[in-house]
Amino acid sequence: MNVYEIIALCGGLTGLIGLAGFILFYKQTKRIKNAEAEKSELDNFERQIDRYESRLHSRDQKVDAIYIELRQEQEKYLVLLEQYNKLKVEHKLLEVKRCEVRGCKDRQPPSDF
Repeated sequence: MNVYEIIALCGGLTGLIGLAGFILFYKQTKRIKNAEAEKSELDNFERQIDRYESRLHSRDQKVDAIYIELRQEQEKYLVLLEQYNKLKVEHKLLEVKRCEVRGCKDRQPPSDF
């Protein structure tokens, strides 16, 4: 056997050992890579969920603030409406009590004033 044959034989054995290792550990390597891929996908989904939850939380806060503002405006409106109705009743009452003939005892309409 010469040197070239020994080198070729060593190269062939190395190739066979590499091929045998690939065949023996292919499923395990494939399973590990699939698990890593699934883990990275789950991490990505968790990041998306966290981002969506934070956006939803901020939008909920905005909606709550808008509802608080709406309730304050409604309260102002109700106060103004109550004042308006009170003034309207007072106006009608004053119209009824208004004297059409001034300075006489035969007041129209008669009143205790």
